[in-house]
Amino acid sequence: MAAGWGALVGGVLQFLIQLPWVLKLDREIRINRGRGDGAFHEVVRNAGPAIMGRGVVQVSTYIDMIWRACWVSARWRASSSRRHSMYCR
Repeated sequence: MAAGWGALVGGVLQFLIQLPWVLKLDREIRINRGRGDGAFHEVVRNAGPAIMGRGVVQVSTYIDMIWRACWVSARWRASSSRRHSMYCR
């Protein structure tokens, strides 16, 4: 939880620190929501599948880690009487 808050605060600080220099380089930049722009809708439409794809990869990795822990735990239990993993019973 702390790492998530740290990443959020770090991202906001990074944006705020860089903003004055960016505005000095290009005065034509206007910060707005841009919801009426066609490019905004294209980005939102393309972001959905990309975010879902990353989520699938993370879930797949998590399941793979649990499966491997169970496999190692089963092999370890075969040679010992102790339990190793909380996910495998």
